[in-house]
Amino acid sequence: MQRLAPIFHKLYPSRMIDFVLSAATIAVFALIYGAVRIARSEGFGRKPVLMIAAAMVIAGNVAIWIVPDKQGNSLFKEADKPR
Repeated sequence: MQRLAPIFHKLYPSRMIDFVLSAATIAVFALIYGAVRIARSEGFGRKPVLMIAAAMVIAGNVAIWIVPDKQGNSLFKEADKPR
């Protein structure tokens, strides 16, 4: 299996980062949705606030990876380059 890893990376270089960023974005929406549902049923206590805070942290991490700097480079583009 370890022999296939370099071959797979040459064929699909950014598939793992695509998956991770997509999963993180889905997690943000799921956390916000869950926080709203809990806040409506139980009131706006500690749990919904922490869920919204976690969603903001994850969204910030996704933004760090995707948003380009002044030169137009982003961590997402850099991760896609061959080494």
